[in-house]
Amino acid sequence: METAGPYATRWRYRGETPSPDRWVQTLWGGVWAQYLIVRRADDQPIGFVFAYRASQLDRHCYFAALSFGLDAGPLVTLGIAIFLNYLFTVGAFRVVYAEVPEYNMPQFASAVDRYCQTEGRLKDYVFWNGRYWDMHILAFRSEMRRPDGPLAYALSQPPTPVSTAASVQRPDDEISDGIPQRLVFRPKGVR
Repeated sequence: METAGPYATRWRYRGETPSPDRWVQTLWGGVWAQYLIVRRADDQPIGFVFAYRASQLDRHCYFAALSFGLDAGPLVTLGIAIFLNYLFTVGAFRVVYAEVPEYNMPQFASAVDRYCQTEGRLKDYVFWNGRYWDMHILAFRSEMRRPDGPLAYALSQPPTPVSTAASVQRPDDEISDGIPQRLVFRPKGVR
C-alpha cells in the first residue's frame, strides 16, 4: 500500500493512512478480481489491475489499473487489454467501466473513442493538488472483443512505447493462445 509518492493520490486511499484493521477489512471489499502484472523476463511486478463493484445481474463492473513505473508502461497497457478480455470472457460482463479523474485522462487519451467511450462526467468531483477535478466515466463494451474489434486488434499489435525510454521489442511468436509470453498474471499476494 502506498501512502506517499507519485501514486498515492491516485489509488484507493489517496494518501490517507488507514488503520491496520480498516486496511484488512477493505482489502477485498467489493473486489471481483485483482492481479499483479508480472514481467516474465525478470519476474518483476510492473502493474496491478482489479475489477470491483461487479453486478452479475446487470453484467457490468468497474476496473482500475496501476503501473509501477514508466519503463513498463507499454506492457502494463497490454496487461490491461488482457485483463479486459478476461473480464468479458470469464466474468461475462457486457460493460466494464473506469472512473478516471481528469488529471489521469492524458493516460487514456489514445483509448477514448477507439477502445472506450465517455459515458459520463461528474463536475468538480475529486479534490487533489489544491483544486477540484472532474471525474470521467469511461465504458469499455464487450463488442470490442469480436474478431474484427479493437481489443482483438490491440492484442495483436506490439505495445506502443509511452516515451523513448519505454521501448519494447516483441518477437512475433511472443503471443500464443492469446497470452503474451512476457507477462504473467498472478493473484495479488502470491509470489
